[in-house]
Amino acid sequence: MDGMQARRKERRSTESKCCFCMLYASKLAIISKSRQLYKRRNTNSQTETHTERRN
Repeated sequence: MDGMQARRKERRSTESKCCFCMLYASKLAIISKSRQLYKRRNTNSQTETHTERRN
């Protein structure tokens, strides 16, 4: 019973949040993901160039 009530409360809280807050949170998540991908690409390209130079 307690778990179900907690879930319902969480749903209500998320629904009550303003759209701007939700959009802002999603934007931040997207930005962080893109940054991680960018970092990975940079590291990959750096390692590739290093291996090419060695060869």
